[in-house]
Amino acid sequence: MKRYALGIGAVGLGLLLSVGRVHSEEPKPAPGLSFAVVDYQKLLAAHKDYKNLSVLDEEIKRLTVSLEGPGSDDPRLAKEVQRQLEALQKQFKVRFQAKNEAAIASLKADQAQMEIDLRSYAAQLNQQFKEQVSKLPKAPPPPSMPADMAGTKTEIQGEMKSYFQDLALLRQRQLAARRLELSRGVEQQLNTKKNELDAQLSAYEAQLNSESQQQKVNLELQKISAKNDDERNKIEQQLTRLKQDQEDKRQARRSELAAQFEAAKKDAMARIDGQIKTYEARIDADAQSKVAAEQQRLVHHYYPNAPNPQAVAAMQAQESKLPQQVAALKAEQSEMKGQFDARRRDLEGRFRAHQDEVKSQLQADYKQMKTEFDQQADALVKRIRERGVAVSKDEADKIAKIKTELKDMRAQRDRLYDHMQADLKTQVDTVAKKDNAPVVVGSYLVNNKCKDLTAEVLQAMSQ
Repeated sequence: MKRYALGIGAVGLGLLLSVGRVHSEEPKPAPGLSFAVVDYQKLLAAHKDYKNLSVLDEEIKRLTVSLEGPGSDDPRLAKEVQRQLEALQKQFKVRFQAKNEAAIASLKADQAQMEIDLRSYAAQLNQQFKEQVSKLPKAPPPPSMPADMAGTKTEIQGEMKSYFQDLALLRQRQLAARRLELSRGVEQQLNTKKNELDAQLSAYEAQLNSESQQQKVNLELQKISAKNDDERNKIEQQLTRLKQDQEDKRQARRSELAAQFEAAKKDAMARIDGQIKTYEARIDADAQSKVAAEQQRLVHHYYPNAPNPQAVAAMQAQESKLPQQVAALKAEQSEMKGQFDARRRDLEGRFRAHQDEVKSQLQADYKQMKTEFDQQADALVKRIRERGVAVSKDEADKIAKIKTELKDMRAQRDRLYDHMQADLKTQVDTVAKKDNAPVVVGSYLVNNKCKDLTAEVLQAMSQ
């Protein structure tokens, strides 16, 4: 009689690798989400402990066959056992499949709701941004110029070009003068700092000399009174080590103080750069105002009847505000993106928590149903066998011993399978993280829009 077991572990619990999207139609994931698939059966067969699992399965089969006992040659008895075990197995598979499908449906609903929430929140943020854009002031139309102005456009452009060159030269000189002024101030500060550090070094060296002076004198006296060359050489080595120790300490202190000076210098240079940038922005703003004023002066110099300067200034004032307003909009857009990313991380975290909950429940359901199946299968075989052939006391003791061994073997098999499953989950999670695929499903739920990570995981397992 062939071995019967609850044949839903390898397939049903494939979901436990990393339960995720299982849509039958092409999904429309929220931005940043990625999904992948693996062939769980291939990964299981490639595991280093799969051979041990197969050996345990064969041993369980052998023990199960040995339980058939007397009467196993009766084809009618064997056929009845086979029929009822198959019915029991089908019943348990249907029950677990229902739980599995309910879990998948729950995850699909959770996934769909997460996408709806993300799309709704993205639409809300987009609408807010559009409203901000709509509030930008519309630049007034340029004032109409006299028809004869076109004839002197070249002259105005030429004078403006010359004015630009003068401003650029002035700007360059102003920046150089400002940098020189700041550098002189920093140079004085650095000289003061250097003198301070030099004084610290001198004081430290004086302290070292004072601490070692008495020791040197004692060693020199011992050297003079040494009885032989060996003693003098030993004392000479002590003097050398003392001098080297002092020199090492001096060098360490010099390096420490030099590092302090370099840090102070770097900080001073950074301050200069910051002040120069601030000064540069100020003179650029001043130059922009001068350019606008010069442009107005030239227009009204050549055409006294041109639009009044107030109208031109109003238009230019509006335009000058646009860069700041655009920058503010970009900052608003960046903040909205941060809000969206935070919402997405929150939803993904809740979805993963739901996955873990489903995984734990399926594991518990599987173990409970497997225990129930084993118990009912053993009871079923026992009832049928008792109806067919009477069993002696020795035979009953033998059967009880086999049952105990079979129970231990099944427990050992379950532990090995759980270990293999945990190992595969670690491998899949590692590869999925590299491929930016936070959700992975088993091949029995293949969505052909998902990336297949099976080959990558197999390669990782072989390393």
